Amino acid sequence: MSVVSPGLRPLSTSAFFTHSLSVWAVQPILLAIDVIAAQRDECSAS
Repeated sequence: MSVVSPGLRPLSTSAFFTHSLSVWAVQPILLAIDVIAAQRDECSAS
């Protein structure tokens, strides 16, 4: 059991960084989509 834990630690760390990077990269895209959608709603409303 004690042998498995250290083996998993680097994996979880790299997975954490990969997840953080993907979230950091996706958030601005989602923000841009929200802005575009809001502008479209304003255009169609007027």
